[in-house]
This record gives sequence, structure tokens and C-alpha cells, in this order.
Amino acid sequence: MFFFSLLGQVITGHRVHNNEALEHGRSPIGFRQYVSTGHCLEAVFENWESEFLQMTIFVVLTVKLR
Repeated sequence: MFFFSLLGQVITGHRVHNNEALEHGRSPIGFRQYVSTGHCLEAVFENWESEFLQMTIFVVLTVKLR
């Protein structure tokens, strides 16, 4: 499930990146090239950061409220 969710995020990010590039008059890039860009890495790490933050808050609040 982790692999499929990560793959879905990268595919969606690739489409968004290429659509934004076309809107600004730049040429789109290939999938392999996109995976090594800062746009892809930033999106993945922002997603992971938000998930870890949510889980931490959930655990802390569960312990405190219990």
C-alpha cells in the first residue's frame, strides 16, 4: 500500500509539474527526470512530515486525554 500511494503521489506530481511548466511556456519533462527534481522530493517530504505530525499529535492527545 505504501508503494502504491507513493507512486500515485509521484504520478500526480509529475502531471501537475508538467501542466505548470506548460502554463509558463516551458517544455514538460519525463517521468524519470521528474523523480529527481526538487518538486518531487519536496512534495514527498511535505506529505511525510504532515503524516508524522498528525500521528504524533494523535498519540500525544490519546495519552493525555486517557
